Amino acid sequence: MFLFFLNKERTFGYNVYKMKKGVMNMDSLLTKSVANHTPLEMIYLAENQKISQRKFIVMEVNDEYIKAYCLLRKQIRTFKRENILAIMPEHQSKQRYLH
Repeated sequence: MFLFFLNKERTFGYNVYKMKKGVMNMDSLLTKSVANHTPLEMIYLAENQKISQRKFIVMEVNDEYIKAYCLLRKQIRTFKRENILAIMPEHQSKQRYLH
């Protein structure tokens, strides 16, 4: 399974997973989503402390936030990077989306 997660201290360890062509970290996944309009899936801790699973396409990334088109809500949303519990490529579709 292709999965990134936070360690128990809730800091990013930028854990890596192995792919056939090498190793990719979370920043690489986000960059690839921006460039290719490929969807990602994440498990996210919302402001109300509820866990949410989202599919999205990244539009912009900075050190604190990710601006993305949420495929669930069909809106542009901003996610705090520190609240991402897990992130992986969308596994159900090889389809590219335009936003």
